[in-house]
Amino acid sequence: MSSEELKKIKRQRIISSLIILLLSTLIAVFSINTATETGEKIGYTLAGVSTILAAFAALSLYRTLKIKIPESKIYTIVKCTACGYETKRPYKNGDYVHKKEGKCPTCGKQTIIDAIYQEITFK
Repeated sequence: MSSEELKKIKRQRIISSLIILLLSTLIAVFSINTATETGEKIGYTLAGVSTILAAFAALSLYRTLKIKIPESKIYTIVKCTACGYETKRPYKNGDYVHKKEGKCPTCGKQTIIDAIYQEITFK
């Protein structure tokens, strides 16, 4: 899955957890209020069930917020074969290992692409 798809899923889970948390809390408050006024015990049972649902929604929200979405960037290492000068730059389409790149800024000899790699960071 791409990081954009993961971000979308995370947003959806946050919204749904917040809605369930809000609704179950409101049901618990109104159930306790109704049970107190009328004296019916079913109100307390409904309040208990909705409180448990609110706790699960809060746990789900907490776990969703802890999820870190990986983001990756691809870099190219350009190296001078003569003096060992090395530089890192973002990957460009058409890059491949051992491709001749240009002149070395320190000695003026030919540089080549020595490596292409991916860095992953979590946000």
